[in-house]
Amino acid sequence: MTTYTYEPRFQQLKSMVGPRGHDPGHGPPSRYRTSLFYDYEEGSDFEGQDLNGDGKTDQASGNLVKIQVSGHDGREFRGILREREPFPGTLRSR
Repeated sequence: MTTYTYEPRFQQLKSMVGPRGHDPGHGPPSRYRTSLFYDYEEGSDFEGQDLNGDGKTDQASGNLVKIQVSGHDGREFRGILREREPFPGTLRSR
């Protein structure tokens, strides 16, 4: 079983816990949770914290800015999303 939660503003995925997180033999579900953070959560919701390092905390478009994955050993991998070229060489400098 995999469980999902959704954020209230844009109904986008907020967190998920896979099957191992629901197996009593593997510890609490929080050890297997993947959490997603969106631009509107920066600023006031996180006390002005810039979650993705882009210097902006006033956006509210529902763009994904951070992914946090907890591993089986309880350590967390924190992925930060930054704007990138979708395909190398497709964006032109101004």
